Amino acid sequence: MELDLETATLNGQLPAIHPGVLLGRSVLAKSRLSPRAISERLGLSFDDYKYLLDGKKQIDPELAERIALVVGGSAEIWLRLQATFDKAPGNKLGGPSLG
Repeated sequence: MELDLETATLNGQLPAIHPGVLLGRSVLAKSRLSPRAISERLGLSFDDYKYLLDGKKQIDPELAERIALVVGGSAEIWLRLQATFDKAPGNKLGGPSLG
């Protein structure tokens, strides 16, 4: 069963999973584009793209906008996912956000 991010956002049922991990598993895994092509479309270096998908980098408002343009949906969803992850116990990231 796939996660419907729009419905989960409206119902307050967002998972405490890093949005970059969710992005890689749910959305980009189905893409026909290469990982490098996706990183270029997101405006990220390939290393930053990998960090994002590994859950090691935060999504800031600028990156959320770019993700929404590339995969659809809204930037608000990706920011809410990041906020939900950040609020969960033990899920604080120490590094800078990507943008």
